[in-house]
Amino acid sequence: MSFYLFRKYSLILLACFIVAGEWQKLSAQDFLANKTKYVQDSSKFTKAEQLFQNGRAQQERGNGQQAIDFYLASIGEYQRLYKSALDSKDYETAINALLEKADVERRIYQNDTPYNTLKVARGLLNSHVPLENFLWFRTYLAYGRVAHIKADYYRATDYLDSAQLLYNKSNQFDNEAYRSLLEYKFYDYLYSYKSIDTVQKYIGVRLALEREAQVSKSDPEKILYILQDYPDIYSQKGEYDIALAYAISNYQYFSQNRKSIKNKDRYGEVYFDLSLALYRKDQLNKALEIAFEYLNSDPSFTNDSFRANTMNLIGLVYNEMDKPRQAIEYFKKFLELPNQSIGDMSIRIAKATTLLNMGINLYEIGDTEAAMQNYNRSLQEMKTLVEFPSTDLINCYRYLGDFYAVEERWRNALINYDSALRNTELKYSDQILEFTKSDSYS
Repeated sequence: MSFYLFRKYSLILLACFIVAGEWQKLSAQDFLANKTKYVQDSSKFTKAEQLFQNGRAQQERGNGQQAIDFYLASIGEYQRLYKSALDSKDYETAINALLEKADVERRIYQNDTPYNTLKVARGLLNSHVPLENFLWFRTYLAYGRVAHIKADYYRATDYLDSAQLLYNKSNQFDNEAYRSLLEYKFYDYLYSYKSIDTVQKYIGVRLALEREAQVSKSDPEKILYILQDYPDIYSQKGEYDIALAYAISNYQYFSQNRKSIKNKDRYGEVYFDLSLALYRKDQLNKALEIAFEYLNSDPSFTNDSFRANTMNLIGLVYNEMDKPRQAIEYFKKFLELPNQSIGDMSIRIAKATTLLNMGINLYEIGDTEAAMQNYNRSLQEMKTLVEFPSTDLINCYRYLGDFYAVEERWRNALINYDSALRNTELKYSDQILEFTKSDSYS
């Protein structure tokens, strides 16, 4: 069997490309009869917040080391505030300082540092703060954010589900925090492939909340930000006609509101989503046309992130056109690009995935040894980036299984397919099945 048949209809697409009940009016989620508006006293955090903002500014300018220096200074200031508050038994201020500290830590540490900070916060909650206090919700939302930035989407959904329960139980409300919760839940359910129906409900809630917030003043950029998730939803459902219709509609919406939409990400995503939707509908020449139109746009309209994603997508399109050498060329261009930001997990996962796609195309041109090197490198790098179980690991093991199956190395294929299954939500721990000695492997 040709290896091409294994990947013809299932070549990997990158996740980074990226509600319970019916929606009610915003006031309904606040339970206004029983809740008061949450207001955090952040006056003590002014210095730490300014250091953090300085770090973000340096990061946006591409000054990585200066950004890290400011972030570390901000972390140090939050740690000082935490200790001072703890000494005076001001537990709420101490917890807030820890939450802010973890929020900075998640941007620069790939290890468990932010989790450890949140663990201390949760310990204070358990000992000193009643369950209906809004800080319980904020802490579990923070846990969800940390898991999200680490691409641990399974764990993130668990934390965020708990956060929503705690929000409902709380005696306070915060509209912006609630909208943030819904946005994180949307993306984590989408990226973990847990329940596409739930994802579809969440986007309806997000869009309705945003439109209500814009009753007095329209902001097309924020509306487009949500609308651009619809192609992803319908693509995941396999309804590619609808996904393409939404991508075209978003392109038209952008064109109609271009004067009001200045964000380069919105411009890039309009083109990327349309090219990706055309690719999924096998309109490959048109997909390339749109992709190259973006790459050839005025540089003042584009950004490095979407240029990188577009190059990777071009590689996928050429792969589908049975042009492996052109595909390899664009995959290499993507892999040679520097990471866009500090601790950018999504770009590192994307590059690990592209190594796998490189392997598929190297196999197509007969370079089996290089293909195998790319498969193994992809798996090893992915294992350093994500925690078990992970949807990102599924594809690494699956395509290794495909490779070994084509090579008729059946035991290796079985082991890798089994590993792929163990990264799903099945969560089984039984021993791997063995081939019987007498049966044929064919």
